Amino acid sequence: MLGIVFIILKSIVLALLGLVLLLLLLLNIILWVPIRYQVYGSKYDAILAYGQVDYLFGLIRLRLRYDGDGVQYTVHILWFKVHDSEGVKKKDVKPRKVENATHLNQENQVKKELPQKATDEKRTEIKDLVIEEQVESKESVTQIKEIKTKEPELVKEEPIKDKKSFKLPKFSKRKKDKKNKENNEKTSDPSVLEQIKSGIELLRSDKHKGVLKFVLGKVHKMIKSILPRHIEADIIFGFDDPATTGLVLGGISMFYPCYGNTVDVIPNFEEVMFEGDIKIRGKIVIGVLVYYGLRIIIDKRVRSIIKAVR
Repeated sequence: MLGIVFIILKSIVLALLGLVLLLLLLLNIILWVPIRYQVYGSKYDAILAYGQVDYLFGLIRLRLRYDGDGVQYTVHILWFKVHDSEGVKKKDVKPRKVENATHLNQENQVKKELPQKATDEKRTEIKDLVIEEQVESKESVTQIKEIKTKEPELVKEEPIKDKKSFKLPKFSKRKKDKKNKENNEKTSDPSVLEQIKSGIELLRSDKHKGVLKFVLGKVHKMIKSILPRHIEADIIFGFDDPATTGLVLGGISMFYPCYGNTVDVIPNFEEVMFEGDIKIRGKIVIGVLVYYGLRIIIDKRVRSIIKAVR
């Protein structure tokens, strides 16, 4: 009997361990499998752009396209198309056209079927309305005369009732109390500027001198991991003033060590123009961002500054 119980317990423990290992494997895949992105853009006669994002070895894919008519995108999971922006637009447009056509046909039919006697009927209706308005105007004149005879009695009675029934002091006190409470709460709560100033003062102190360098270093590594790894470009540009083209060319040449021979920039000193194409490729690893983010949050110095600011 005990042997059977041990076998059952072993199977339960092994199943739990298998589930834990599967969860860990999935978490590692999500964190450390890179999200690869690729962008292509060109500007000659028209502006064209194309983008592609792949995740989990291409199991999840996003495609973006811009050709002047707007942004179009599709989402694929495995070999299935989950969402298509073009299909949604076509579904929305078709029924509207049909509805408009039906309304126009109905209106044309009604206009054709209207009898010629409608004009005579409208004239009789107008005469009846004129007679009714004359009768109503006579009745209103008689009512106004009756009201004028009764006005002095009402004027004498109304102000006495208002003086007895209308009391303000209770409501005014409550409003004043509420305003005082709100003002006290505003003065007690520290403003955002004060919190920022206190944080800057803490960073300048001797205890927290290296915190700013530590945080900026980790943020720099996070941004560096997101930036594209490969850039190719062929660009021709020019401005009205040749001096400005020269200044822009000098500024671009400062970044030559970053892009190297893969980017060709050709200045045009004679006419205003901007043409060319560009290709960008890169990847984003979620695990790297999570790692550096946790390093910043776990640090004791950073946590002490956050507590002091709060």
